[in-house]
Amino acid sequence: MIIVYYRDADGKIVRAHTAPEDWTMETAQERIDQFNSEQGNKATAYALQAEDGSIEAYLYQKAQERAKWDKDALQEAISAIEDALDTVRGLEV
Repeated sequence: MIIVYYRDADGKIVRAHTAPEDWTMETAQERIDQFNSEQGNKATAYALQAEDGSIEAYLYQKAQERAKWDKDALQEAISAIEDALDTVRGLEV
């Protein structure tokens, strides 16, 4: 898997995603070079070839799982709030 990640001006990683599965490392680098030339100083993109079973692949997958859990928890909280609001609105009548 190819992981594309972005660093801000301070060098902090601010975002990451995987490249399309059909991209080679050369294709990724070409796209990254184009992106970096168009961005100026906003963010700089990099690519990392992460082999299956590598620490990089593991950490990326765990981060994606964590993001999904956070989204699921957020959706559950929104649903609970909407249910409570519907209940309170029902009391107004």
